[in-house]
Amino acid sequence: MTNNGDNVIDFAVCAGGPAGTGIITIGETLGKLFQRMGWYVFTHDKYQSIIKGGHNAIYTRICEEQIYAHRHDVDILIALDKLSIERHINELTEKGVVIYNKKAVSEYNYSKTGIGIDFEEMATKCGNVKYSNMVAVGCVLALIDESQITLNYLEKILEQKFGKKGKEVVEGNMNAVRAGYNFVKENNIHVETARINPKDQKNHLFLTGNQAIVLGAIKAGVKLLAQYPMTPASSILDTMASYELAKNIVVRQPEDELACMNMIVGAGAAGIRALTATSGGGFSLMVEALGFAAIAEVPCVIVESQRSGPSTGMPTHHDQADLRFVMHASQGDFPRIVITPGCVSECFYLTYEAFNLAEKYQTPVIILVDKYLSSSFQTVDYFKMDGLKIDRGALLSDEEAERVTNYKRYLVTESGISPRIIPGQKNGMHVDSSYEHDETGYTTEDPIERDKQVLKRARKLENFPEEISSPKIYGNPNANVAVVCWGSTKMPAQEAIKILKKEGIEVAVVHYRYVLPFPVNKTLQILSKYDYLVNVECNYSSQFHGVLKEFTGIDIPKENNLNKFNGDPVHPIEIANKVKEILKKKSLTKRHNMFIESIVNK
Repeated sequence: MTNNGDNVIDFAVCAGGPAGTGIITIGETLGKLFQRMGWYVFTHDKYQSIIKGGHNAIYTRICEEQIYAHRHDVDILIALDKLSIERHINELTEKGVVIYNKKAVSEYNYSKTGIGIDFEEMATKCGNVKYSNMVAVGCVLALIDESQITLNYLEKILEQKFGKKGKEVVEGNMNAVRAGYNFVKENNIHVETARINPKDQKNHLFLTGNQAIVLGAIKAGVKLLAQYPMTPASSILDTMASYELAKNIVVRQPEDELACMNMIVGAGAAGIRALTATSGGGFSLMVEALGFAAIAEVPCVIVESQRSGPSTGMPTHHDQADLRFVMHASQGDFPRIVITPGCVSECFYLTYEAFNLAEKYQTPVIILVDKYLSSSFQTVDYFKMDGLKIDRGALLSDEEAERVTNYKRYLVTESGISPRIIPGQKNGMHVDSSYEHDETGYTTEDPIERDKQVLKRARKLENFPEEISSPKIYGNPNANVAVVCWGSTKMPAQEAIKILKKEGIEVAVVHYRYVLPFPVNKTLQILSKYDYLVNVECNYSSQFHGVLKEFTGIDIPKENNLNKFNGDPVHPIEIANKVKEILKKKSLTKRHNMFIESIVNK
């Protein structure tokens, strides 16, 4: 158990073992348990793209105060095999302890304290060797709990999780938890920890980014999800399917990703709010139909959850290397909106907003997330529904459509946005074509008409409100150093703020939730305040740094870029260390400041 220096209990557990042994369930069960007990929880997992075998691990962090990301170290390591010890023992804190499977580790000769338990034998006595993971959960609870009150909370969780499988399964899992718990207590096994007890219940949710995306889409009125499963976006399909009947949503798994994209384009043309979700490989197959949505000016929303590439790469690992791809995917020039949520709450709110923007600007909206955000659980406040209003843009009502004469679907307007009528409404017959067209929608190759339509589409986002796309600032906005980030790197960056503050270093985090349209003026105003800029992203080529330079001319020194691309998310401590390194070297970014000041002063 770690005390973070402010008398705040901050505790982390890592569970590791072969795929198929219920490793992920250990972390998720502990997470749900302590979240319901009033604690703040964050979990993230690592797993290989193997159904059985290979190595899985899940990290669960529990804290008295709000937390935004994982830690780089853990207090307890649950190791169901020897490989888990070898891979994770260096992550243990100085007083950390290993709870290991005696059957898999015949000889324990590591520097950290080890507690050997025969998980499989105890689980078998409870009815099934598969209950080994629940024996491990019981061991953890016994180490950090002075009473059996946590078991009462846990029993309700297991009833919800396994109730459909029958009372026998629920009881078997609970008996396994008690077996592990009692073994630790009866053998008087102790580790130096503070104690976890129930706290005041808070209005909190415990969700992954993907689950929040689904809830945001449902709140926005989505009526079709067409998705082919592809990690790490697959749980969007599973979660939406669980709401299909209750919310009257059509959920379909077509034959491939191109079919998915074509389905949501067709649905969007018919006036239906539609969604698809995939990862980089699946998005590659969608791009021709993405261009169809753009030229036909059909609103639709696409979630792209990044994983390590190129090609198949590392299918179940983290990366942020698809940014340039989604910004430029499909042939030709056309406007699109690219949204990059930074936490679970933003996944909800920005998904809701994405559907409004897609219809308002009649163009595709891409929500770019990643494995870390898609699959990590985070304690978040209840979502605020006040002020969430559906905006269908220039979609005409039936009464308005009845008064229309000589309807032109692609009417050239000053804003670039044309009145929209959907099939079935009176006076709205028109053509939705993948070819260039005139105002009526009929195909044309006339250069004058081509100019009109390209410029019309381009105008849509020229006046996009920077109040919407402006980056958000966390930490101390008046600090002299700013961490610039996009997407899920916001979470570890927020934790880095706390680490640095304890060392007397104030820092701001400037987080970009929108990359297209890029908030040029707001960026120049905000970044001009700082002497030091640190760019953090999980890719080799500093893709966001390139975008920043392209739109504003701001060139962050190469040595001020923190790039991670080994398949793991960036750790908060890595960001904190990078900031300290730059401050120590005094890597002043006067070059960008002079440039910004010359523009701002104009």
